[in-house]
Amino acid sequence: MTKRGPPSCGLTPPSAYFNLVSRDPKAVPGAAVAIQTFGDFLGFNPHLHVLISDGSFHEGDMLTVAPTIDTQALERLFRHHELKMLLKKGKITRDMIALLDKWRHTGFNVYYGPRILPR
Repeated sequence: MTKRGPPSCGLTPPSAYFNLVSRDPKAVPGAAVAIQTFGDFLGFNPHLHVLISDGSFHEGDMLTVAPTIDTQALERLFRHHELKMLLKKGKITRDMIALLDKWRHTGFNVYYGPRILPR
């Protein structure tokens, strides 16, 4: 199923990032999202694996390739967005966010591998 329009399911931060670098507020990244509900020891650990295009698509299906991605900035943006959403929905408290801020490994990770160029 494909979707055009406002991003959802955790894609708002990458969309905002790519909109900024492409200077087009209507541009959207391509993405595939896999929902996973277990962790290393098969315990309940809901999380997302997201594969995002290396740029954003504009009307007419034109792709603007993003410059080198600042993974730390994108990770902080994503973390801020998700924690703000959970706080607004009453799923966590400000005290919980303060505790999470002290963790060495935040649970949020952005990996940017080598580009795959067309042949």
